[in-house]
Amino acid sequence: WQFQPHFAVTGSFAWAPSYDRSLATNNRVDMFQYDLGVEGRLNDLMSNSAWSVRPYGRLGAGARTFRYRDLTDASAQTDFVGHGAIGIDVAPSGTSRIGLRIEARDNVTAFKGLRGEMDSRSARNDVQFTTGLTFRM
Repeated sequence: WQFQPHFAVTGSFAWAPSYDRSLATNNRVDMFQYDLGVEGRLNDLMSNSAWSVRPYGRLGAGARTFRYRDLTDASAQTDFVGHGAIGIDVAPSGTSRIGLRIEARDNVTAFKGLRGEMDSRSARNDVQFTTGLTFRM
């Protein structure tokens, strides 16, 4: 939601299927990440073009949930995640509500294990590179 030409509130949801390699069987894990952020955008780099290209930076927070698909005795684990991101938003110029984003994001999360097996939470850091469609409101 763009509340000013250079500022917006953004939200994201991601799902990644994975495996817990420490288990021999029933090891499929779903990872969900959901967050909100505040985004600052620069001016269009391609003014007077059919395409709009706008760099942006974002800070945000949310959560990451790990859930085993096949283990009924393992409860889902949810941990805080904060992030900083930079990227570029490409869309047709004008009033188009759909665009494409290319982004590099640094996530910092508190992690207590996929099954909560660690005694205390530890800070973890990961970097992700993503592309995706955007839908503007």
